[in-house]
This record gives sequence, C-alpha cells and structure tokens, in this order.
Amino acid sequence: MKPEISVIIPVYNIEKYIIECLDSIRLQTFSEYEVLLINDGSTDKSVELCEDYIQKHKLNTFKIIHQNNSGICETRNNGLSKAKGKWIFFLDGDDWLEPDCLQTLWDCAEQYPSDLVVGGYQAVDEQTKGVEVWSNYPAEHGEMPQGLCSLCSFGFCWGRLYKNEIIASNDLRFDARIKYAEDTAWNFDYNRFIKSFFATNKVVYNYRINRTGSETSKLVTPKMKYDIWEHMQGFFATFSNDQIEKALKENKHLLNATWGVLSTAIVNDILDKKYPLAKEKIKSTLTKAVKKYYSPSSVKERIFMFMLKHSFLALRVFSAVYYGNFEVLRRSKILRIISKGK
Repeated sequence: MKPEISVIIPVYNIEKYIIECLDSIRLQTFSEYEVLLINDGSTDKSVELCEDYIQKHKLNTFKIIHQNNSGICETRNNGLSKAKGKWIFFLDGDDWLEPDCLQTLWDCAEQYPSDLVVGGYQAVDEQTKGVEVWSNYPAEHGEMPQGLCSLCSFGFCWGRLYKNEIIASNDLRFDARIKYAEDTAWNFDYNRFIKSFFATNKVVYNYRINRTGSETSKLVTPKMKYDIWEHMQGFFATFSNDQIEKALKENKHLLNATWGVLSTAIVNDILDKKYPLAKEKIKSTLTKAVKKYYSPSSVKERIFMFMLKHSFLALRVFSAVYYGNFEVLRRSKILRIISKGK
C-alpha cells in the first residue's frame, strides 16, 4: 500500500540535530508516511545515528539512501525520484516538527481539495534561542489564477505538502545551478501548475536559524541566485499583466520574492557587464510594477531602489562597488551599516 506522504530529509553533517528531527517524525499523530533519509556524503556520525535509530525503533517505513556529496538540490531530487507517496513533504535534518504536523496538513488537504497545502512555522534562533512565528497568511483557501493575490508559497519548500502527481507529470526538479534560495525557484516552478491551494496559520514546523555551518549562515553572493530569474519568468508567463500587477499590489509574499529575484538578476547582469540585459529588465512591465509597490526594508535597498528609478550609471557603480567587493566589505563595518533595516 502506497504511503499518503513521503518525507524527504537531506542528511549532511547534522549529527547534533538529527535525533531530535527523527523523534519529531516518529512521534507524529499521523502514521501513513514513509521517510527517505538522503545521505549526501556526510562525513560525521549522522548516518550512523540514523541507522542505529531505525534499528532501535524498528522503523520499516524509514529508508536511508546513499549518494556522493552533490548538494541540496541533487539530494532532494534523489528523494523525489524514490518517493512513492501521494504527497511530498520536505524536512531539513536540523529542523523538527510539531507532533500533529503531518496530520494537520493532511486533514487540510482532505477537507479542502488542493494542489498545495502550506503550514505555519516558527524560526528558532540557535544563538539567542529567540522564537519568531511566521503564520500570518492572507487566506486559507484559494483558486488559481484569482488566488494569486493571496498565494503564500514562494520562499521555503519545507513545512508544506506538494502533490507528487504534479511533480511527476511536469518533471519538476530542483535546479542544481542555484546555490542559495533554490527553493524559491522550486516554488515558482511548482506554482505554475496548481489549480488551488490551502494555508493554515497553525504552527507545524520549527525552523532552526543561525546554526553554525549551515548553508544559510554562509556568505551569499548574487551569483549563487542568478538562475532563479529563469524560473520566475516561467511562472509569470502563465498570467496576464493585469493579474500580475494586481497580485504584486496585494500579495506581499509574491512582491518580496519578486523583488529579491529581480534585483539579484539586474546586479548579476551589471557585474557581467551585460548592460543591455540589465536595462531590458529595468524597463520591463514587471519591474515597473515592483517599483510601484515595493517598500525597501534596509538602507541598501533604499539606495538600490533610488538608483533603479533614477540613474542606471549610478546603479552600475553601486553594484560594482558593493557586490563586486563583497568579500572585502563584509569584513568591514560598511556592509553591516548599509544592510541595516529601518
């Protein structure tokens, strides 16, 4: 009998956290799931701990899949190729679930037939132990394309249910060219094909932030995210200009994601001296809408937005100085100052 949910967990040097993660799955109130632990060439005791855990608790629905170190995209793709569940659920091995996470999301999917189910989450700071809840979604249920104004899944891929049938029929995979925010590209791809979605404000997922050694704690450069632009273009191509403008005006989740991808793509074109491509993006209908509705949240963004609106030459200079000297600036106070919020 096929499982209802396939839980895909990348495993790479997370020996400090993996047992808490596995406990949170084993103790779920929902039982119709399989767990695919994808060992991405881990060099610590993570895999050994997983093997001992599975044996100790006699978990026949837990499976370890080994591969050479290939990165998060290929790791998740490997899990997708093996998953048998009706739904796909991504879980990072240094995070953990609330006991009713899978039951809550599955109940939502059953009660409101949807192609995507999004759960609330809380970010837990590894350094300060502070907790910030992220669950203020604009709507519970939405039908596409009109639901674009309240669709809230454009960032993380974990903590939600994706329909395996949609993934398989459209051959969806994570783009290994992208080294940071690869799940943004994934969501743009997946959301092209959904007809409806459901979001619950109930917190079901615990996301660990500021963990030493994690991908999100490393230096992020524009080059690491450039190829997200291609995926975002594919997504917006499925909607009319009027639908896009209305959604950007009303949907902060979409607006924020679009600004992040758009600004990064422009910076990359400038750094590569592809000035015509950068100007083409700046003059696009999409950019005009973003400039109209996006409110910069930091000094850096306010500078960038001002130049985006008024001077391409100044934007070229700023991009070359700020992003072209990232390694030097990040060791000084300058980067911290201009990246500060309001």
